[in-house]
Amino acid sequence: DKHFKKLPRIGNGALPNAGERLLIDCLNRVRLLDPSELSAGKDSLLNSQTAAVLSHAIESLPALSETIAVSYFAHSQISHTGW
Repeated sequence: DKHFKKLPRIGNGALPNAGERLLIDCLNRVRLLDPSELSAGKDSLLNSQTAAVLSHAIESLPALSETIAVSYFAHSQISHTGW
């Protein structure tokens, strides 16, 4: 979150961009977890809300990475013909 906030803001909109929305969603899910689940046994933890939230975060990371790449990096197409 700290690193994301240091990126230059794209546009002047008051609403969060796609990357910010993904990050807000993941962070809010983590912040709302019940920390007592972490003291449960391994079998309980695998089927817990914590596991579901972590799975969601892991699944969201590629989309967050893509929004950062599209917003902040110039892309050029590289031809691979003749290799």
